[in-house]
Amino acid sequence: MTKNDSSLNITFINDCDDPALPNDSVFEGCLQTAWSQLSKKPSAVTLKLIDEDAMTELNRDFFDKDRPTNVLSFPFEPFPGLEEDNLGDIAICIAVVKREATDFDMPFENRLTHMLIHGLLHLMGYDHIEENDRETMEALEVKLLLAQGFSHPYET
Repeated sequence: MTKNDSSLNITFINDCDDPALPNDSVFEGCLQTAWSQLSKKPSAVTLKLIDEDAMTELNRDFFDKDRPTNVLSFPFEPFPGLEEDNLGDIAICIAVVKREATDFDMPFENRLTHMLIHGLLHLMGYDHIEENDRETMEALEVKLLLAQGFSHPYET
């Protein structure tokens, strides 16, 4: 993939043994496209696909929730006084995302893209704890998903 001034350098780690996963370029393309609409500065992110046991461990260790979840984001915190272009890490549990796609009656790739964008937005400081923050984050998710040709994730 050609890098330019606003590109996102992606380290991709696939610890999932699911043969039905799309190839790496789908993940990278989604994140690059979203990033190009969000920022004009270069940055880096690590994306790791994990199984339910690994996601449960992360969710338990960092959030005191003893269950797997779809996506977790871990923003990078540089040493004080250092400028760093690393956003952080995104962990996605493919088994949970597949189950949610079925539960929500949507294509897997649509749900996966939503979770990639959701994780990226968390790394950029967006959250959904307060109602107005949730509305802002969801509106941005919708905009980025529609721009990539996917359906609105919150409409049934």
